[in-house]
Formats: sequence, structure tokens, C-alpha cells
Amino acid sequence: YFQPEAVVGKSVKYDIQSEASYKFERGVDHNCQDTVLRRFIKIVSDHTNIKDMSIISYKHMEKPDLKIPIDHNKINQILGIDISEKEYLNYLTRLGFVVSNDLIIVPSFRNDIQNQNDLAEEIARVIGYNNIARANINIPAKQESNQKDIENKLRYFLIDHGFYEVINSPFVSLSSNQAIKVDNPLDSNRQFLRTSISNSLVDNLLFNERRQKESIKLFEISDIYLSNNGISKKRKLSIIASGRVGLNYQDFSKKINIKYIESLFKKICTNEALDFKILSRDSLDTKLKNEIVFLEVEIDIFSSNILSYKETSKPPLNFNQFEPISDLPSSFKDISYLIKDDSKILHLQDLLLNYQNDIVKSVYIFDYYLNEQAQEIKIGFRIIFQSMEKTLSSSEIELIYRDIVNKSLKIQGISIPGIK
Repeated sequence: YFQPEAVVGKSVKYDIQSEASYKFERGVDHNCQDTVLRRFIKIVSDHTNIKDMSIISYKHMEKPDLKIPIDHNKINQILGIDISEKEYLNYLTRLGFVVSNDLIIVPSFRNDIQNQNDLAEEIARVIGYNNIARANINIPAKQESNQKDIENKLRYFLIDHGFYEVINSPFVSLSSNQAIKVDNPLDSNRQFLRTSISNSLVDNLLFNERRQKESIKLFEISDIYLSNNGISKKRKLSIIASGRVGLNYQDFSKKINIKYIESLFKKICTNEALDFKILSRDSLDTKLKNEIVFLEVEIDIFSSNILSYKETSKPPLNFNQFEPISDLPSSFKDISYLIKDDSKILHLQDLLLNYQNDIVKSVYIFDYYLNEQAQEIKIGFRIIFQSMEKTLSSSEIELIYRDIVNKSLKIQGISIPGIK
């Protein structure tokens, strides 16, 4: 027997799917081993004479029976029914539960039962969901609000400026004075509703930095719930950014900082005072020194003036299939071209930007210079190499690099300084 809390999530973390992980993360009967062994002995004894036998048991600790107070009124409240305590307890005893001293003792084989909500589910299953009377729910009339329109404008504005939207789980392991604890969480390691979005975005940032992403700009729009004299809900926007401003020749040499982010938002936020902050790396598991700029703000502070923003991004025409991200290190090669016939630029761009190979993950222009006096152009391409299966050797990278060089040099009017 292994505690489900210690096993859950490990099969995903280590990418090892086994029958044992499937069983133990859901819980098994911690009292079944003795019964199973004795049943096995009985079967053997029915077919042969047993000369000698012994059973040895090891217990790290005693696992006490789970006891839940009898509260049939709570069950009625949860299900919207009206059954007597006698009827309620009769259902449970027929399911294997034991009633003693105003307590319900949960059988050792029912690991899925933890609280009153689970007991209510058992009663609903016995009665039959279709046999529970329906009740009318009064839904208030919808109030006109432009919050969704403002959210969408913010979303398009950020996407237009190179940000990526992420959606994180609202459940976390960290507790706080205002955090709401979930009675029956899907994951026992994440029992609380998050009170901040920023912590999740920090994890996203570090995940991408460990995979050598040079420009990281992320945002999330989500609800958070707080327990403060009742439950309150707030709709928030949170952004986080670090690294290069962009992977293009105009922004390649610029680093993300507060000044850059503030100038970005001034384009749409003329009246809002946004409190951008620098996140310290001292407590983070990282060796990078790039500034981390983040912001978390309620959507309600944005005025309808933002609705005048004209977005340039369009929804994708086709569904984009998820592609796994490699955990292996990446490498890059730079190629600088000298172009004397500017009509050949599009041909060169088409060759490099659309070059197809399993280990070529991305290609972008990081440098561009027009020498009007000499009537020539200098343009630099960076090629990112990475494999899903192994760490690439220099010879494997060089093979693809030479193929790109040879194909590009066949274009008339193009040369690579230092390479003939």
C-alpha cells in the first residue's frame, strides 16, 4: 500500500505509465493484503497438503479508519432532497459503511470517500439521479457589459505586439489567508484556488527560459477567488516578459524592460495608471540576469477607450496542432549575406525562412543594413537547431548548415563574406 498523495502525478512527471501507478494513485484497500493471502492459502489447501507456512507483516504506520459525522441535513441540503436520518443510514449500511457513536466509519476499500460531499454522491447514486426532483433556478437578467469586448481588445493588442496567451490551472498548492480550500480536489497536491495569476506566469517563464527561449512575452486573463468576509471574484489581466524585445532585425538588440512595456501600453491606456514591477531573480531557480517585468491588474480599471484600438492579428484559418517541446539543448548558427542585387532578397528569404528539416526549429532575420553609397545590403539570419531525441553533435549541425550555405550561394548576386 502506498499513499495516493505520494504517488499521484508521478507517472506524468517521469513519463512512466504502469498498472501500479494507475492503482496506487487512486488508492487501494490497505487491509486487503491479509485477506487476499489467506484466500490464496485456502485455495492451495483445497488441492494439496501444506507442510509449513508463515505470514510476515510490516507496517510503517497504522492507518486509522476514516470517520465522518452523521449529518443527514447536510446531505439533504447538497442534493435538494428530504430523506430521514434512518433512511439515510440504511442506504449507507447496505453499501458497507459502519455506523457507530454518531459517526460513519468508511470501509477501507472506499478510498474515494473523504467528506460529506462524497457521501451525498453515494446517496444520489443509490436513489438515482433521475429520481431526484428538479428545482427551478432563478437566473437574473443579463446586465449589459462591455468587459468581454475590453478583454478581447487587450488580447488582440498583446498578440499584435508579440505576446502569447497562456491558460494555467486555477488550483495551486500554496495556501494564504484569503485562499479558498476545495473540499474534494481532483489533485490532492493542489487543494487551493489561486489568489494571484503572477505565480503561474513565473513558472511559465522559467519553463521557457530553461528551453533557451530568447524572447518571452506571456499574458493570462483569468478569474481569481478570495475568501474575505465571504467569497469574492475578480477578473484580472497578468503579463510577464523577459529577454529580447523580438526575434527580428529591428528588435533583436533591444532588451525588455519597464520603459519598453510602459511605452507599449501608453498606446491604448491614456488614463489608466498601471503599476509595472521588476521581479527579483534572487529566489528563482535561474542563472539568467535579464529583467523580468510583470503586471497584475483588474480588468475593471480599463476604460472603454481601449475599444478604439484597431487590431492587425486575425484568427487562424486552420487548427494549429500541438507540437511537443524538446527538453534537450538547442544550438544556433548565424549566416551573414552580402546582396548586391536587391531583387534576390525575396528568393533568399524564401529559401531560409521556409527551409524544412527535422532539427531546424526556427529561422529569423536578426540583422539588416542598407549601404546606400555602395548599393548593397547586408542581412543576417539565425538558424536554431534542436532535436526531440538527442543532443545534437557539431557534425550533424554542420551538415545542415553547409546544405543551407550551398543552396543560398547558387542564387546570383548573393555572397557570404569569408566563404567562397
